[in-house]
Amino acid sequence: MLFIVADKESKLNIMKAIGKRYGMHSQAKGIVLSLPIDTVIGLE
Repeated sequence: MLFIVADKESKLNIMKAIGKRYGMHSQAKGIVLSLPIDTVIGLE
């Protein structure tokens, strides 16, 4: 499991790159999931 925090403008390109390399059509058979984040504590 990998968590990446990115801005909206970068999200789609990051997801496409990960999916291309590690997605369902790769040996890894992974999925890429995006969830909105509105508050984070502990990343100061």
